[in-house]
Amino acid sequence: MTKNAMKRINLLLLSTLLCATNSYAAETPRVFVDMPRRVCWYQGQEYSEGSLIKQFDWIFICASRHENEENGNLIWVKIDNEGNRIDKPKRVNVRIN
Repeated sequence: MTKNAMKRINLLLLSTLLCATNSYAAETPRVFVDMPRRVCWYQGQEYSEGSLIKQFDWIFICASRHENEENGNLIWVKIDNEGNRIDKPKRVNVRIN
């Protein structure tokens, strides 16, 4: 086989490979995923962190589920008149054997 024939074969293989990868890329669907937003929901509306709502005689604030998390889930938390969280008392499980 001559050098010229080898160059033609290499060029043919290279062009076939490029065409195959371009057609594959065109057929592959691209999926874009939105980052989840940290919001509280109330009556079908989104509320950002720090939002206040009044329900009955209680005031609720949209805040992190756990105070020490900066990027955790947000929930509605009861607050008193001074703005302090009123957390539910922690349940203590007592196991008797």
